[in-house]
Amino acid sequence: MATAQQEADQANQAATRANNALSVKQTEIDKLNAQLRNLQDMSKNSIDLVDINKFKQAYADYLADGKLNDADIAYVKSAGEKNEFVGSEADEKNMVDVNNISSDQLKELALFTSDLLSKVRNQLGAGDDQVTQGAIDFAEKVAKRYVEDFKSGAWKPGWHDATGINDVSKNNGLDYSTKKDGSYDDVWQPYEDKSETWLSNPVSMNVLKQNIYDNLRDMIIPSGSGLDHPGAEPTYEMAHTRGLLGINGVSKEVLINTEKAAEAWLAKHPNGTYRATFNGKTYENHDIKKYVDSVIEKNRSLCLLHWQG
Repeated sequence: MATAQQEADQANQAATRANNALSVKQTEIDKLNAQLRNLQDMSKNSIDLVDINKFKQAYADYLADGKLNDADIAYVKSAGEKNEFVGSEADEKNMVDVNNISSDQLKELALFTSDLLSKVRNQLGAGDDQVTQGAIDFAEKVAKRYVEDFKSGAWKPGWHDATGINDVSKNNGLDYSTKKDGSYDDVWQPYEDKSETWLSNPVSMNVLKQNIYDNLRDMIIPSGSGLDHPGAEPTYEMAHTRGLLGINGVSKEVLINTEKAAEAWLAKHPNGTYRATFNGKTYENHDIKKYVDSVIEKNRSLCLLHWQG
């Protein structure tokens, strides 16, 4: 009798283990299916440059002249209108508390963003954008700093929280921008491209992704609402384009126009100074001739300039 009971118990235990294993397996399958659905949703969204040559020309014109001409503006208006976000029913049901966003939700948004950037970079012949846990952690710290500085009054909407970003950057062993006196720069920082959008909380994942999509599209293919310095009038600028895509030499015409612009400025201001963001670092008041030489010397690398007369 005891033996029969033992055999029954063992059978029940085996059945329980089998059910547990099946449950774990089903959970894994559910996760994989969810990831697959997310990938399928991501694949629906892309930002199409429409005409690569016109995009390159617009970028070259911006670097050379600091603005887009009429032909460039006509192109970006037309290209921008051809790109629309594709939503997801699953994302509409997935609500997010932006003040307590989970690590999985952060990763999903990072992957969605990276997928969009990769697709644009691929159109230009560049490799895929990469997502790392370190980048996600850094972005989360910057977001929290925004909240802290907004509450304390240290940052006001309208421009980057440059002081906060530079502080977070330094504390995480990253490059950061400073003023001449060594204090944190309160205007420039080497990492963030930002667009301000105020949303109710909680908000659906679909709305968050749509905001990411719309903002990326309007910065990569400028919509005319960009600011290239505090207090500036909205304009068609491509500084954010470069920052988002990490493009350091889209084409020969970009390089040629950049050098021409620098040399033309040098001819007018032989003793001038400049402010430049170069390879993630900000430099001020260097001899302009050194910049022109560095463009040629450093493998034709490009940087964004803020000329000072």
